[in-house]
Order: sequence, then structure tokens, then C-alpha cells
Amino acid sequence: MGAFKLCEPAPFKLDVGFGAVQTNSLNVNQDFFDALPDEVRNALVSNAEGWHVANAKLVNEGAAKGLARCKNEFGTKTAVLSTAERKEWALMLPNIAKAWAAAQDKKGLPGTKILATYMNAMRAANQPMLHQWDK
Repeated sequence: MGAFKLCEPAPFKLDVGFGAVQTNSLNVNQDFFDALPDEVRNALVSNAEGWHVANAKLVNEGAAKGLARCKNEFGTKTAVLSTAERKEWALMLPNIAKAWAAAQDKKGLPGTKILATYMNAMRAANQPMLHQWDK
């Protein structure tokens, strides 16, 4: 918001609190990865967690600075949904995750397995979820 001054023409923000959005990731396909020299593959694998932590820190710091800029420079007003409102909204949404998984299954890919693995990891980490997308 702050970097692109989106808050200048739109000074009202609704914080729905639906969770994090992953905007950056480091990916390579298996063929490319296999073709890399051993030292490069080892560097990528051994530093993946460090990169993830550093990237999350940069994203969070940037978001905080952007929100502060919007509030301080443009007077942005933020409304926050209550937990009850968030849950009501989440339960009204179509289950696009389950539909995506089913579409992958039809292609012979493990969509349902991927979704279940992700959701089980979220549950195991006690992450708050308003909708059980794999159910």
C-alpha cells in the first residue's frame, strides 16, 4: 500500500484478517535443480530456511512501514473485522481449495493429497483456521 501510494486515492482500509499472503518465493523445477553444480544445490538447500526467515522479516517490516506511511501521510482509516464477521465471511466463500484439488486429481496429480497435507500441517501447528478447506 505504502510503496505504491494506494492509500492516497483509497484512504479506507478493511483488515479482514484472513492470514498471511505469500508474495515471494524461490522456486526451480527439478530438471533445472538437478543440472546445477553440487555446490550451488547444497547452498540453496542449506540456506533455504535462512532465506525464508530473512524474506519474511523484510516483507513484514515493509508492510509495517507501508501501513505507517498510509496512516501518517494520507490519514488512512482502518476498519477491522471481528472474529465472528471473519468466520461468517469465510464460511460463505465457495471452497475453491477443494475445487482446485479435485481439478488436479482429474489430471492425475495429487491435489487432494497436497491440500490435506497442507491443512494437516496448519492444524498440527495450531494455526487459526476459519474454514476447513479440505473437508
